[in-house]
Amino acid sequence: MIAIKKSYRRYRAYEHLLLLAVVGLVLLGIVMVFSSSFVVAYRKFGDPYYFFKRHLLFVAMGSFLCGFLWTLPSLKEFLNSKVVYLFLLFVFLLLITTLTPLGYVSGVASRWIRIGPFSIQPLEFAKIALVFYLAYFYTSKGDLIKSIWGFLIPFLITSFLAMPLVFQPDFGGFLILFMIFFAMAFVGGIRLRYIFYSCVLLFGAGAFLVFSAPYRYNRLISYISSLKGIDHLSYQIKQSIYALGCGGFWGVGLGESKQKLFYLPEAFTDFVLSILGEELGFLGVSFVFICIGLIMFVVFTNVIQREDVWDKLVVLGLGMIIVIGALLHIAVVLGAVPPKGTPMPFISYGGSNLLAMFMCVGFILNTIKDFEG
Repeated sequence: MIAIKKSYRRYRAYEHLLLLAVVGLVLLGIVMVFSSSFVVAYRKFGDPYYFFKRHLLFVAMGSFLCGFLWTLPSLKEFLNSKVVYLFLLFVFLLLITTLTPLGYVSGVASRWIRIGPFSIQPLEFAKIALVFYLAYFYTSKGDLIKSIWGFLIPFLITSFLAMPLVFQPDFGGFLILFMIFFAMAFVGGIRLRYIFYSCVLLFGAGAFLVFSAPYRYNRLISYISSLKGIDHLSYQIKQSIYALGCGGFWGVGLGESKQKLFYLPEAFTDFVLSILGEELGFLGVSFVFICIGLIMFVVFTNVIQREDVWDKLVVLGLGMIIVIGALLHIAVVLGAVPPKGTPMPFISYGGSNLLAMFMCVGFILNTIKDFEG
């Protein structure tokens, strides 16, 4: 009884920390989406609240979805082999659909499916499907874990799921899926040499994909040029650094950003942290870092303390989706990696990403509420 009470108190503490971090990011995101998008919204649609109203709708839908998933019975019993494989097949078909005439093309990429006034990016839900498949595999195929098949089968499934991303093209999404796979494979007990060999293989494949596609090669050159100070090849990075530099410690004031006035592309999605840094300064960015740190603390503490392998893998995988997204967004706006369209979880405008992030939180809360484990 004493052990159960301690576990319950621990769960409540994790629950409160996670909810505190997510609510803080969501509220800040609502403010920043309006601040960074109203100029673009007015020019494109004649309504400065266009993106803001849509974002509020996504937040409401995501909050409801999160609460629903949180209150479901134990996921482990529900997510059996049939459900997991059906979910995996469903998201794979959605990824394939983006390559058909039903796909929505933006720029050079076809990563979305248009449904009326909205669009869906299947990659966001493919990440979640991959997490549940890997958790199921590593907990139900214990006799294969230490063999080559215990690594090769999920590796091939991950590759199969990631292949449509190569043709969209979405090289960044391709890498994110494999980052999730390697993290879960390590915790699942796969031999390190298998992980090392596959990393070498993927590095070679990644180099081939970069140098075989002009737009990827140009992004790499732009990034290298930005490090050398060649301005004309590093516009996005330069404008992002300008925004962060102008913010200083206190920021220029909410709504007072100049970089969002069509200097910085995708100011309310891919570079929202830059505008946040300009308007709210070091303090605003630090608040985001603290919230992400709290999420990381809850995730990794649960992974360490949980005894059940399925619980460990699910919490790790879903947490990695949030944390990898945040770290990649931060790295892009700071110029630490080549530009890649990665939304900031809970802050950037975007329906699919926001709904997927709320789903991850709902599933994590559902998993860690099993305080008797």
